[in-house]
Amino acid sequence: MKTYKIVFTCQSVVNEIPNSQTIFGAICNILLQTRGKDALDEYISSLNAKAKMVHSSMFLNHTLPMIKKNVFSLEYINTLLGNVKAEDKLRVLENAKRYKQISSMSEMVYKNYVENNRIETLTVDLQEKSNDFEIRNGLLKYSSETFDMEMDSVLLTRNGFPEKENDKTLFYSNAIYYPKGTEFCIYVKTEENVDYLKSIFNYFEYFGVGSRRTVGDNSFRLERIEEWNQSSDMESKLVLSRYIPNDEEVDYSNSFYKLTSNVYRTSENYAGGYVSGRFMHLMEGSFMRFLENKEYYGKVLESCVNGKTVYHYAIGFVL
Repeated sequence: MKTYKIVFTCQSVVNEIPNSQTIFGAICNILLQTRGKDALDEYISSLNAKAKMVHSSMFLNHTLPMIKKNVFSLEYINTLLGNVKAEDKLRVLENAKRYKQISSMSEMVYKNYVENNRIETLTVDLQEKSNDFEIRNGLLKYSSETFDMEMDSVLLTRNGFPEKENDKTLFYSNAIYYPKGTEFCIYVKTEENVDYLKSIFNYFEYFGVGSRRTVGDNSFRLERIEEWNQSSDMESKLVLSRYIPNDEEVDYSNSFYKLTSNVYRTSENYAGGYVSGRFMHLMEGSFMRFLENKEYYGKVLESCVNGKTVYHYAIGFVL
């Protein structure tokens, strides 16, 4: 499978940068509305066999989630403390604490360290060449790199859809305003050509990405599609989606990960908005050692809610 990076600009406010499950729902809706049920069924059935396409969550362009492995292990910090003067110990601890705030890394940091299996070198360089790096809004980057990370966030009260007769529910919605031209990206792996990708992701500008309560938000215009070249085979792989592993798929003792648990509901129009289940995922940025080398991991989970078949995207997209 070829790996591509699909680049967008936002055309509206964003209530939340979409994760892989939200994007899956948008893709399914686009296929159903533009090509019909047969095309949708073909896409979904392929995901547990030979996938037509698998995708990641969405990220700010040129950034990736930081690996869940501690950059400074407790053992490394203790070694540092033992090698410095008493008056310098506080500085060492402050530096280590500062790096725990990292939630993402620049593409260049990923290429130079994570992709090339040089995590230990990154630890040393952050300590000995600290002026070469900068942390801004949780992003670890080189000091020479420029990112416009500023955005405004406000909490809005919105008027919902009528539930009974003329009553409408009020709810809160987060509104994030990014600077004009801010780019976002989704990574995909596919055997299909670029035209196939365009035929789906061109519609992200018109359908939006998210539930009906985000109507008018999360509109993303497709700008370009770039081929992504991975320069080396990594011992561990970086997970870029919300992922539920299959049995006997992961070497947990040599992996670094963080879990998230969320309740999911069906589409109101499709299955009445009922709860489809609580799912626990490995989060984006999990750094996993797998028992087998594959293009992707996990699968699509299937359940029945209110007489309808509901699918949950639990595929682990990896670099």
